[in-house]
Amino acid sequence: MFETGLSDPISAEKSGVGYASDQVAVEQTKTIIASDGTKASLVLLQGQEKITITSRQGEIFFEYFPETGKCSFHVSNGGLQVNVPHGDIAFSSGRNISLSCAGRLGLKGCNGIDISSGFNLGTRVPRISMNDQQIQFSADRVSSNCFKADLSSVNTRFRGKRLSARVGSAKLHLGLLEVLSDTIRHKSRKVYQYVEDIIQTRSGRMRTFVSGLLHLKGQRTYIKAEKDVKVKGDRIHLR
Repeated sequence: MFETGLSDPISAEKSGVGYASDQVAVEQTKTIIASDGTKASLVLLQGQEKITITSRQGEIFFEYFPETGKCSFHVSNGGLQVNVPHGDIAFSSGRNISLSCAGRLGLKGCNGIDISSGFNLGTRVPRISMNDQQIQFSADRVSSNCFKADLSSVNTRFRGKRLSARVGSAKLHLGLLEVLSDTIRHKSRKVYQYVEDIIQTRSGRMRTFVSGLLHLKGQRTYIKAEKDVKVKGDRIHLR
């Protein structure tokens, strides 16, 4: 059962509802009331329309302003759920879309989630793609700024043309380290190596240039050459 009512401008003016002496506009209201007390109202106040839907307790569910084209939903208690079992849901905005909650925000896609930004203008569009097996980042540049970062992986692979790092202090604990390179250039102010067992070098040629003192010390020293051994100096001391 529905009830409708339209307030009369003259009677509203006489009763003082929505009327002030220095204002010309008078409030007009048209209301539809459902059997459970839910109300849908069209209010005209000072020349502006507003459509509202309120519960029987007086809580506003929905508001629409035809002048500005804005609408809003209000759910103070309970929840809001949208179900489309056999269709799609699309949100489109000419400006911004904002999501905010006081609790936890969750996104779940059974076949994956794609997040992209920008337009394709000859460069790679920033994109995050997720499925049940992997997460892919695609962009011209990826930046991360944090106080502490943890990375845990069973197998890690890095591929790129150049790698540049600037670190104040680094500490590595490795069971086995293998380096395959065409050329290695190492420049340091001081180098300290502590090896408990053995250091072994196999090379076609080996040269060592020391501008100052070259000091060799061992409990036993063994030098062997298959051909010649030459020792040259201004003075040679053997003792």
